[in-house]
Amino acid sequence: MNTHMKYLVTMTDAIHDGMSWVANGSIVERRILEVPCGTSERKLWMAVRERFGYTGCRGRFLDMDTWMPYNSCMMFHVVIADGTETYMS
Repeated sequence: MNTHMKYLVTMTDAIHDGMSWVANGSIVERRILEVPCGTSERKLWMAVRERFGYTGCRGRFLDMDTWMPYNSCMMFHVVIADGTETYMS
């Protein structure tokens, strides 16, 4: 039985297209984040921000799995890792 969940976290730059923020993709950094099963969404997002050095930064959710710090053009996107990722963590 697995005691941890793996998530693929992507940090990328963003651009405002006049309607909303979208991923630009000229800067992309991906990492695998492993957290204990049953971790709340709040704790997951705290771990994401800590992993990328954004601890203590305030921000907003663009949708259920994308977060963007205030006064920044970077965004974080989190999906469940299915084991086929080859990115260095």
